[in-house]
Amino acid sequence: MAQIEPLINPRDFPKDQVIWDTDAIKAHNPHRFEFRLLDSVLHLDSDSRLLVAHRHVPEDDFWVRGHIPGRPIMPGILMLEAIAQAASIHTHMDYYLEEGRFIGFSGIENARFRGSIGPGTDIWIAGKMIRYNEKRAYMKWQGQVLIADSTVICDGTITGMGI
Repeated sequence: MAQIEPLINPRDFPKDQVIWDTDAIKAHNPHRFEFRLLDSVLHLDSDSRLLVAHRHVPEDDFWVRGHIPGRPIMPGILMLEAIAQAASIHTHMDYYLEEGRFIGFSGIENARFRGSIGPGTDIWIAGKMIRYNEKRAYMKWQGQVLIADSTVICDGTITGMGI
C-alpha cells in the first residue's frame, strides 16, 4: 500500500512536552484501564485545528499474549479507537461540549492500515478537526497513527456524537 503524507513529524513533538497528562485526559474521556489509549496530549493548534497525542504501547498490553502469538501486532481497531479518543479530547480542548458529555465514536470513513505496531512502540496520534457542530455535538476528525520515523501506520476519518 502506498505511503501517504504524514500530518506531522513526531520528532517535532517530544514526548516530554505534555500539555494534557493522563489525569486531564481521564477527566474528559471515560475510558479506563486497558481501553485508555492515550497517555498525553503534546500539541494543540486551534488555528490549524491540529491536535497531537502520544501513547507508549506497553510490552504487556492486554492484546499482546493473544493477538498473533510470537509476533504480537496491535489490533487495527485499537489504532482506530486511539484516533477516536484523540478526536474526543480535541473536542473538549478546543470546542464547546456540555459538562459531563464526551464524544462517542459513531462512524469511520476511508480507514487504512499501512503497517504494524508491536509492543514497546511509541505512537503519535495526529489529526485535524474537519467539522464540529456545537448544536448537535457532532464532529468529524481526520487522524493518523504514526511512529517515530514519521511512517503513517493507520489513518481514517472519524465521526462522533456527544453522549
